[in-house]
Formats: sequence, structure tokens, C-alpha cells
Amino acid sequence: MNVRIFSASIFFSAALCVAGCSRHSVLIPPISDAQSAFYEIRELHEKDRSREVLSKGDAFLKADPPEELACCVRYYLAYHFERLGRIEEAKKEYRGIVRRHPKSGWAMLAESHLRTMED
Repeated sequence: MNVRIFSASIFFSAALCVAGCSRHSVLIPPISDAQSAFYEIRELHEKDRSREVLSKGDAFLKADPPEELACCVRYYLAYHFERLGRIEEAKKEYRGIVRRHPKSGWAMLAESHLRTMED
């Protein structure tokens, strides 16, 4: 199998996994302050508001949120660091995701970004 096709299929599978676990229904209200803050950060991420994602994401992580939410926010931080050209900070966040959650869909996405950045 072609390496690029294989990489694309892994990326697509991880993206589906990640998208599914980070979605919520407007019919299901947040059950905690951390979840409310996460939804706000995710909305900012979806609108590509990088500086706000970085600011609110940093504050979110300092509040010691549940790890399943923190992992997603770390990915958002890394993505927006990369988007703003802050490559070393992006790499640091992506590597942290891979180290903390090696079997997660987030880790697969992070590894994909790292490979792209090092080509």
C-alpha cells in the first residue's frame, strides 16, 4: 500500500474518532464548568480564532480539567500554534499529546502533524 494513502487513511480514521468524541448536542447541557469552558474553546477553534483559543486554552489547562477534555484542548493549542507559525510551541504540544495519550485518536493526529512539520 502506498505510504501516502496509508497515512491519509490513518489521518481520516483518527479525525472521525476525534470529531465524534468532541461533539455535543445542544439538547444536552454541560454538566460542569470545565465542560462549559471546553465547549467555548472548541467553538473558538471551529471559528479559527487562534489568539482566543490560545488564551482561553492556557487558562483552561491551568485549572486542572479532566484529562479527556485537556487532551483535546492541547490539540487545539498545538494546531493554533502551528497556524500562527509558532512551530516549536506546536511541536512541544503535539509531542506532549503523543506522550500522554499514545493510543488515542489525538495522538494519531498529533503524529501526523509532527511528520508533516519535519518533512
